[in-house]
Amino acid sequence: MNKIIFSMVLAGLFLLGVPTYASSYQYVNTSGDLSVVTADSSTEAIRTAPNIHPNSGVMLLSGVGGDDANVSGQNSYLYMDANGELRTVSASSSEDALSSSVNRHPNSGVMLVS
Repeated sequence: MNKIIFSMVLAGLFLLGVPTYASSYQYVNTSGDLSVVTADSSTEAIRTAPNIHPNSGVMLLSGVGGDDANVSGQNSYLYMDANGELRTVSASSSEDALSSSVNRHPNSGVMLVS
């Protein structure tokens, strides 16, 4: 049930993005390995990432990021914990959010929500 809600939240939030600049995004593929895709937005990265795991989000690695740009201080990120529950973490970047998330599911990434 939580995976369905998480997927719906991901889909809804990523539909709000507007492509502006090419950036590199990291994601978890269906084998559980980290992969990289280049896209104009997080929405496009999710849509075009080959073999993306159904519970994976994308994490901005390089580039301006368009709708993903961190313009000030701390942002909120969503992730799924090992029990399948959605959790929130505050961080200044997706890398910081990923490293500071507690009890994160091995196949979960982080998703910028504000």
